[in-house]
Amino acid sequence: MTQQTDWKEWLTLIAALTLIVAVVIPFAQKKYDEWKSKTSFHLYLKKYFGLIYQILTYDKIDYTKPSIKDDPEKAKLTFDEFIVQFEKDFKEHQNTLQTRVAFTLLFNLQNLFFVT
Repeated sequence: MTQQTDWKEWLTLIAALTLIVAVVIPFAQKKYDEWKSKTSFHLYLKKYFGLIYQILTYDKIDYTKPSIKDDPEKAKLTFDEFIVQFEKDFKEHQNTLQTRVAFTLLFNLQNLFFVT
C-alpha cells in the first residue's frame, strides 16, 4: 500500500508560480533600476557639493599683491578672502598705468577662474 504522488497538482503549482514570477521579475527589475539611478544621482550630487564646499572653505588660492617691486608679496588665501582682497586691490588700482600691477591683477583673476 504505497501512496503515489499526484504530479499533476505539483506541475500545475510550479507552472503557476513560474508564470507569476515571469510577470513580477521585469516589473521589480524596472523599479530597482529606477531606485538605483535615483540613488546614484543623489550620491553624484553629494560628491560634487562636497567638492565645491571643500574648495570654498579649505583650499587655498595663490594671491599676489599688486606692486611694482621685483619680488611681489604672495599669500595663500581662502576663496572668500581672495574675493575680498581682489575687489579691494581692483578698486585701488583700476586706473593704473603700471604694467606689473595690471598683469598682477590679471594673473589673480586667472587664478580665480581656474578655481571656479
